[in-house]
Amino acid sequence: MHRLALALLLIIGPKLATSGNMGYGENRAEHAALCAFIRMAGRAVEVPTVESLDQSTYNYIQELNFTLSPDEWQAKFYKDTGRKTVQENSASAGIKDVGEAEFWDDWEAAAESLKHGTDNQKVGKAVTPELTKTAKQLAAVKLATIALEAREILKRYPNVNPEAAKYQSASPTTAITAAALGQGNTAAAIIGETTPFSATVTGTRQNVCTVKQSGVGPQSALATLTCLCHKDSGNPVTDGACTEAAEAGTAWTSNSIAPAKDDYQKLAKSCRPPAKEQITASELVAAVRALGDLIHTDGTHG
Repeated sequence: MHRLALALLLIIGPKLATSGNMGYGENRAEHAALCAFIRMAGRAVEVPTVESLDQSTYNYIQELNFTLSPDEWQAKFYKDTGRKTVQENSASAGIKDVGEAEFWDDWEAAAESLKHGTDNQKVGKAVTPELTKTAKQLAAVKLATIALEAREILKRYPNVNPEAAKYQSASPTTAITAAALGQGNTAAAIIGETTPFSATVTGTRQNVCTVKQSGVGPQSALATLTCLCHKDSGNPVTDGACTEAAEAGTAWTSNSIAPAKDDYQKLAKSCRPPAKEQITASELVAAVRALGDLIHTDGTHG
């Protein structure tokens, strides 16, 4: 989000609210676009999550299916009659043209879990010696269908993005708030004089509002908005370059009077209160697109 905030600042250069020819509300569109980011301050981010597949249940289905399959089929998966060692691959098992490319991993895992010496109690409780041959055959037909359906579900199941899980324990709210207002632990009502620019504003307005590698600069959405909207002592715009609600009480005088904290707070509040809902991906995309439509470049500035 910090890099995003820097990217937003391309619109500042030709739009500083200091021109004698600038009329009321000329930067209204930029104000609205940047406010979209300021309204994200303090809000949580909606991170859609997908529960991990219940792999143990899936394995159980495949193990039951394997157990109920004919003995001659099961025997193919072992190197010895005692069923102590599982074959390395379908070729060594003599299995060909029966879906081994897709199903071998499941078959091998089932054979491994049921080889001699293992104690698969879950399968043992389900397939008891008391079951008749007919009962096993009927169950085998049903299990084969269930196993195939489970396989299809597995194939269609969305991958769980490990990055998404990170945001459940470490929310990006602080980083987003810092990109919007200048600091991660602030809000519109308590913004201080050093918050938007992350430093005390000194020097000329032109220099303060120039994007640069180091020094005081507009590195947050609110700092950018200040450069675009704050009235200038030299050429003030009647009723404001952005909106009347954003109009500062103190004129910005280069090398002398910088914006006050009340001005920053008023400007942030002119964006309307943040929504109570979480920030969604669609909201972020729309905000970036709206701002991007206002960015213009030339031969000198890219």
